[in-house]
Amino acid sequence: MPAVSGRRWAVVGLGLACGTIALGLLVASALDDGADDASTTASALRVESIGEAAAPFSGLTVTQLSVGGECKQLVVADAEAERVAGLRGRETAAPYDGMVFVFDGPTTTAFTMSGVVDPIQIAFYDGDGRPVSRRLMTPCPKADASCPVYEADAQFAYAVETRPGALPTGALSSCT
Repeated sequence: MPAVSGRRWAVVGLGLACGTIALGLLVASALDDGADDASTTASALRVESIGEAAAPFSGLTVTQLSVGGECKQLVVADAEAERVAGLRGRETAAPYDGMVFVFDGPTTTAFTMSGVVDPIQIAFYDGDGRPVSRRLMTPCPKADASCPVYEADAQFAYAVETRPGALPTGALSSCT
């Protein structure tokens, strides 16, 4: 009988030890995740609306941002449906310099040129406006899954699309 009792206590003790370790890992993970979220979602850059966009961008807003030191007037896509629509079905961003895609926090969202007839240059920026990467996206007028997908080199919070050659290099910031 004592051997059974001792074995039972060993199993209980092992279970408690495993549970304690698992709980410790869970708490450490939660604390670590919270710290990461706080540091990656805090943004120094704010995209402020300066008014309503004109046709063909009715229903959207406009902002002014400095891209590499050049102040640009950009249409804002800050809601999911606006980001999905992007510049699809439009031949140009005129009368604006381009479009800024604003995300709620760091993302790895990919972009496609499905349904877009002209090439677009895109630059990705972190929450503080530092450049992450840039791409030249080629047209894919058909609207299907065979269109290429364009991704940033790292997480980003903002993306700016312009016509090729109109996107300066450098950081994204408020116009001064």
